[in-house]
Amino acid sequence: MLRTNRNTLISLTLFLLIFICYAHVLSGPFIFDDITGIVRQGGVHFDRFSADNIQRLVQAIRTSGRPIAQISFALNYYLGGLHTFGYHLVNLLIHYGAGLLVYFISLSLLKPAANSEKTAAIAAILFAVHPVQTQAVSYIVQRMTSLAAFFFLLSFYFYIHARKNSRKGYWIACILSGLCAIGSKQNAVTLPFCFLLYDGLFYPEGTGKKYLFIISFALLILSAGIYTGFAFFTRLEKGYQLRDFTVLQRLFTQLRVVIHYLSLLIFPLPSRLNLDYDFSLSTGLLNPPATLYSLIIILATILAALFWHKRQPLFSFCIFWFWLNLLPESSIYPLDLVYEHRVYLPSMGFFLLLSTVLVNATESWKFKQAVAVMLVIPLCFFTRQRNKVWRDNELLWRDTVAKSPGKVRAHYNLADVYVQRGNYRKAVLYYQKAIELKPDFARAYNDQGYCYFYLGEVQKAIDLSHAALRYKPQMAEAHYNLAVYYLNRNEILQAKAELKKTLEINPQYPAAKKTLDSLMRR
Repeated sequence: MLRTNRNTLISLTLFLLIFICYAHVLSGPFIFDDITGIVRQGGVHFDRFSADNIQRLVQAIRTSGRPIAQISFALNYYLGGLHTFGYHLVNLLIHYGAGLLVYFISLSLLKPAANSEKTAAIAAILFAVHPVQTQAVSYIVQRMTSLAAFFFLLSFYFYIHARKNSRKGYWIACILSGLCAIGSKQNAVTLPFCFLLYDGLFYPEGTGKKYLFIISFALLILSAGIYTGFAFFTRLEKGYQLRDFTVLQRLFTQLRVVIHYLSLLIFPLPSRLNLDYDFSLSTGLLNPPATLYSLIIILATILAALFWHKRQPLFSFCIFWFWLNLLPESSIYPLDLVYEHRVYLPSMGFFLLLSTVLVNATESWKFKQAVAVMLVIPLCFFTRQRNKVWRDNELLWRDTVAKSPGKVRAHYNLADVYVQRGNYRKAVLYYQKAIELKPDFARAYNDQGYCYFYLGEVQKAIDLSHAALRYKPQMAEAHYNLAVYYLNRNEILQAKAELKKTLEINPQYPAAKKTLDSLMRR
């Protein structure tokens, strides 16, 4: 009864703290990849049950390889269309569920140690309120990350109980949750290795059956990967063709990136958090020297974990959990270099280790409580502060531009926000900055021309569309815009020519077809 009351109290505390930290972001808009992943993703616009809607959803699932996440977005759309409140609410509930699982997993790992409930509670609270989690929670499309983490933790929780009780129900729940994890995001492929990690540290004597189960589960994960179109080497090759860094450069840079993630967990000031980092490349271990220092730190922690694995298995587990779960997105796969949401799942290891150190540092429980409160209150404050920028597109991109002044994408996206709000003069300034940073940025020229057209400067708009076409001759949108500008000046022949070029490039361009048909009937 006492344990039930304590679990209820911790559950309510977690819910209250998450609500305090995130309630004001529930009305936040769609941001950045939310637009392409949800707003313009017709596959998840599931307004009724029909063959066409199901077919579009299946196509979206095939394209992303993340069926569980896509279905969750489709359900959100079905219940509330594109009103963001429902999407944010689901994200908060997923985060709350992940926080509870951190508590129960930590409790299972800590028992029968003294103060296990208190240590687990502190770990879960730190996980729930830490500002580095805002990107995984407040950024709607990153539900893929938090949902994968939730099912990952759920599967791991069932695995712990299956190893202790050997009940079929636990094994089945473990497998189903694991498949849901990888169906939310592919980085959940580390789950079988976490099972091995747990077995190796907490069941060193081993049994034959456990390896049979792990191999079977790994095969299920592999099957799921094949089902979702997981062509690793093909995607690797194609991915690097679109990047301005090589495999080795990314690998070297990630040594510094993961240490940056660690520093954010230790010093999570809102001023250090950023949506889109302008992170310099490492071209070798000594260029810059911080690359080598980062490698030394990583190896030192791994060696410490190996050295202490028999005497302090929990210590080793936390370290290995952290580095292992960073590996899929922080190694050689050609993703963007830095995103804070990638530390969401790995952070459980950090918070469990931190809470263990805190509780075991002194015998005085009052002192422990005071330190815990001194950690939680500022973390809640920082999270609320960070969430202020997630409530507004303009604030978020202004914050990003201030922190990444050399990042083309930040200036371009801020310009887009001003276009959406009808502030074309400000948009022109930020498109210009994007062009200065990337002189061959065709889309920025084209969009800047669009702004000048609405400002009444048609000749400038025409010149900028031509500039866009110099760098990207097959840009249908630029040809169409030119047609609109020529029509504005009643230059019908030039307008027809541009419309025909538009349709040569994209025969399905609806506006161009409609406008050309109208001109041909004159």
